[in-house]
Amino acid sequence: MLRRKIETQLEAWRSAPKRTALLVTGARQIGKTYIIRHFAQQHYDHIAELNFIENPDLVALFDRPRDAKNLLMRLELTVNTPLVPGKTLIFFDEVQRCKEMVTAIKFLVDDGRFDYALSGSLLGVELEDIRSVPVGYLTELDMYPLDFQEFCWSQHIGNDVFDMLAECFAKHQEVDEFIHQRLMELYSKYLVIGGMPAAVDSFVANGSVADVRTIQENIKREYRRDISQYARKEDRLHIRAIYDLVPSELNNPNKRFTFAKIEKNMRFQSVAQACRLRLAGQCGCSRRRVQRGRTVHTVGDEQGT
Repeated sequence: MLRRKIETQLEAWRSAPKRTALLVTGARQIGKTYIIRHFAQQHYDHIAELNFIENPDLVALFDRPRDAKNLLMRLELTVNTPLVPGKTLIFFDEVQRCKEMVTAIKFLVDDGRFDYALSGSLLGVELEDIRSVPVGYLTELDMYPLDFQEFCWSQHIGNDVFDMLAECFAKHQEVDEFIHQRLMELYSKYLVIGGMPAAVDSFVANGSVADVRTIQENIKREYRRDISQYARKEDRLHIRAIYDLVPSELNNPNKRFTFAKIEKNMRFQSVAQACRLRLAGQCGCSRRRVQRGRTVHTVGDEQGT
């Protein structure tokens, strides 16, 4: 299993004196479901998992329940796992497909018999306003692909190396040349393999970059398919065009996204919504300055700066 930094945050959530529901958000294919399952296996006797994409009929569970007791009875009749108070985690996956969770989770947390974890794709959570749970009932954790340190962990590099690097940085000291060269080699691999868990897992297992490329292409295709799930029909082609241009635009020394590359005479206002959807998804582009003629926009802003 790949070691992830978010595990420390999950431990902190479970040990907090005031128990809340947990929401883990992030782009697709970064390991949200896996990490919650792994955490549950370590800390609970039972895990009841409900996936609203694999089983869309489950949304009916949250259709006007009378109270938490009634909702938990519905859950008990649905899952194939004993619901034992204090020893069960109830895991709702792909919650962007069930907006009713926003209302229900408050009553479930107040009931106090079970722990609750929620997970959903970042774009869906943003658009469906899943975060609008009353204050004090939800702890939200943002998850990302593996960073360089996590990638090094997968290559059996321990924390002592990074502690040494931090000490050298703080004291303005040179790093040992051998260690420096080894880390640069690993960084070069990281630039090729990236931080998607499936790609890193594959590289750890067989060292094949060709297999990694196949996995990366499959992930890219899944991201493009996701566009049609949430975007308005009139925005889909523009969002796909923006997505496909990200690699070349990131290599642009000006760090500006020129809309004329999407379509001749394209103006910011005509694709503003498409840009906001891409930024909400955070699947492949960071916040950039956008060039429109002589005026520079930051994607998502209404006025030029």
